[in-house]
Amino acid sequence: MKLEIKGITEEEYGLWCNSSEYNKEIDVIQSDKSIITKLGFNLEEVKSFDLDLTHDSYIIFVKVHNDKTYDIYREHLITLIKMMILTRKEYFTCIYIVSDKNQDYKNELNNFFNLNTHYEKSQRYGELVAIIKCFSMRFIGFTITNLIISMVNVVQLIIKKK
Repeated sequence: MKLEIKGITEEEYGLWCNSSEYNKEIDVIQSDKSIITKLGFNLEEVKSFDLDLTHDSYIIFVKVHNDKTYDIYREHLITLIKMMILTRKEYFTCIYIVSDKNQDYKNELNNFFNLNTHYEKSQRYGELVAIIKCFSMRFIGFTITNLIISMVNVVQLIIKKK
């Protein structure tokens, strides 16, 4: 999954919406094949959204008025990011945070994404190690496998000390 989180001001968003020639901040080429979703532009609507995850490319605009509205949308965005990570499909998602304080919100979402992808990679690595241990215990025996594991642990300790 590829995730880009960008921050733009309301003025830049307005220029992009009203002028097809303004593409300084917003990648217009991607928008032709992407599903575009807007959150927070009509405050009377329900503060949730339904997104069909059968497509590959998404552009999400989130208009944040203050920290309270960001808290609402953050939960939705975090859930969306988790769903995309867990499906293990190759998505391209670009989230534009339309706010004057967009840098703070952008950093928080980027940190969350990096932490979760690191956890997902560690979990896959742990699953592979467990499978290898099971196969080695089955085919070369329990005592030999435990001996190899203890030797690897000793080597790792020696490497860490140096």
